[in-house]
Amino acid sequence: MRLFFAIRLTSSVIGRLAALQKQLKSFDTNVKWVEEHNLHVTIKFLGETPRDKIILLKEIGTTVARHTKPFQMQIEKVGAFPNIKSPKVIYVAITHGLNEIKKLNETITCQLVKKQFSFDLKSFHPHITLGRVKKPLLDPETLFSTINKENQISIIQPANSICLFESLLIPYKPPKYNLVFELPFLSTLENHQLS
Repeated sequence: MRLFFAIRLTSSVIGRLAALQKQLKSFDTNVKWVEEHNLHVTIKFLGETPRDKIILLKEIGTTVARHTKPFQMQIEKVGAFPNIKSPKVIYVAITHGLNEIKKLNETITCQLVKKQFSFDLKSFHPHITLGRVKKPLLDPETLFSTINKENQISIIQPANSICLFESLLIPYKPPKYNLVFELPFLSTLENHQLS
């Protein structure tokens, strides 16, 4: 099973990002766009994982969720990895809530190490992937400057839970993400009582 921890997006946020994707499509067609229902914020990619590890992962997720307060993320500006001159991945940046997201990632990583769990070692850069570039774009710098000038993007996304997803790779089709479990974050009041 290809698994990853993530934060789900609300339907209103997905709608706004889908509208942004539609506008980006008018600039260039050499991009494989992420389907609306697959948009999310990855917290920790685990990679191929035996099915019998699900129980352990739920224990880890529960521990992390119990010690995490709900928070808000602010989504702003379209960017690209590795850079806007030769983009491979088009994304929207998260400008507020970064510390909380990074702490989530670090806490999960620490728990995985503690449980001697093997996982993917990719570096972590919080973002929401909109699409992956198939062929070099004609004028990427103009695309990004124009889209950010025309769209003063400022989207608030609440983070109230953490999810584990399975990524199913289907030949010639977009990947399918199946929800394995979702764990709500501890309320602010309960978390305050814990500390």
